Amino acid sequence: MAIKLIANYSKRLGLPGYSSHQYSVSVETELVATADIPAESARLYRLLQSNVDEHQLEKEFRDATLDFAVGYAPLRDSALAEWREAARHLNGNAEHLIATIEQSFPPSGEIVKRFAFDVRMFQIAAPGTIERTEPPWPASRRASTASVKTPCNSPAATPARCSHASGRWALASSPP
Repeated sequence: MAIKLIANYSKRLGLPGYSSHQYSVSVETELVATADIPAESARLYRLLQSNVDEHQLEKEFRDATLDFAVGYAPLRDSALAEWREAARHLNGNAEHLIATIEQSFPPSGEIVKRFAFDVRMFQIAAPGTIERTEPPWPASRRASTASVKTPCNSPAATPARCSHASGRWALASSPP
């Protein structure tokens, strides 16, 4: 017999100068065993909470974008005036530089199009424990059987590769 689990998450905000706002999300799922209820309930709570919070963040982002757009025109004009003043002190013709800078500051009517709010959610499941396994290469290659002679004065010489007492040659193991 399937067990029906219904989860609902709701959040109410009192915004200054506005009436309060409420957002609610519900989800329904079926479980096979009652032992699954605590874990599934916790999972659904996190999922619903993040969904509601995402909607609230999106509204705050949209409001902040519009606030910025309202004050953007004077900021753009001021920045371009500063660039023009700085360009006057350059040697040669700075018109190309000023034209490039003006293009990088979009006109006031287009600035809102440059903002975007995007949330990508994903879930990763990993085992509780990981068993230690042997490397995929044969045991004969795991031991230090692949040896090469390395001169201690060569660029490839390291303390691990050049440990011979005379300092002239050493046997070094190469990884598989």
